[in-house]
Amino acid sequence: MLKIVLKKVVQVAIVMLLISIFSFAIIELAPGDISSMYITADMSAEEQALVMDKLGLNKTAPERYWEWLKEALKGNWGYSISYKLPVADMLMKRLPSTILLMGTSLLVSLILSIPLGLIAGYKKNTWIDNAISGFAYFGMSIPSFYFGMLMIILFTAILHWLPSSGMHTFGVNTPLDTAKHMIMPVLTMALSSMASKVRYVRANTIGQLSEEYVLAAKAKGTPP
Repeated sequence: MLKIVLKKVVQVAIVMLLISIFSFAIIELAPGDISSMYITADMSAEEQALVMDKLGLNKTAPERYWEWLKEALKGNWGYSISYKLPVADMLMKRLPSTILLMGTSLLVSLILSIPLGLIAGYKKNTWIDNAISGFAYFGMSIPSFYFGMLMIILFTAILHWLPSSGMHTFGVNTPLDTAKHMIMPVLTMALSSMASKVRYVRANTIGQLSEEYVLAAKAKGTPP
């Protein structure tokens, strides 16, 4: 078990490293010069050099990436020039809302997908199975952002039932108001991830129902 966990950790670390390199390369190869956003024609050569040094733009791309990687591993993820705040502070400010949203959507997804998968597996090749499987394939085929847009059009633009953005109404910070704001994003994320879970539970249910101990129990007259 420990070997499997360590293997997964190493795989995740490698993937994250490759993603960071790829993201850095995309920004580096993008057209334009980022220094033009902060250097103006009326600046002196000394002022321009100071800006370049502060932004690290006087170094090569590999040097800048290496400096960023070392600082990121220390927990220093840089400073947002646009928001005038450390990136770590910005992330920590939004982390509770992110955890609440992700955790709730995962819980809703499990609560719905497990019983649906069990029913589909138990009612194999019936109209119930076909309906649940069709719903699962439907969820897999539609991108989550498109499903979210449909929900906004229906529940916000047409019915005016739910808000389309934010975690709470301005000036109002009650659990009921937060729950109202979370309904659409939670359902969007839950329904998008349910499809694979329903299919997984269905396949395992069918497999278990075909095991010898289940067949033997049925032969002895054990009710389903």
